[in-house]
Amino acid sequence: MEKTTVTSVTQKFLKPPHINGFRGTFEGRERAKEHKVPTSKRTEKLQIMLDDEELKVIDDWRFEHRMPTRAAAIRELIRRGLVSEDLDAPDVEGKTTTDFRIEAE
Repeated sequence: MEKTTVTSVTQKFLKPPHINGFRGTFEGRERAKEHKVPTSKRTEKLQIMLDDEELKVIDDWRFEHRMPTRAAAIRELIRRGLVSEDLDAPDVEGKTTTDFRIEAE
């Protein structure tokens, strides 16, 4: 008899549906929709540098909104910024990258 461990249970039951062999089948596509598994792969990495205070602002927002990961929170913040129509254009005249900071309101 196979010994059951937390790791083996986690590997078997907590993986997204496509990892358990359902991707590409009708059932797999339906399960993926239920679990909101993306069908396209993310192939580009984006690296940014943040100081401790900026990271704290993002992490506080993430936990307040119960986002599953830091990356998901950052993607959601970017999405919200891109769809927002009531923001003024950024003042970029004479500024460098260090002039753009994330601050708590």
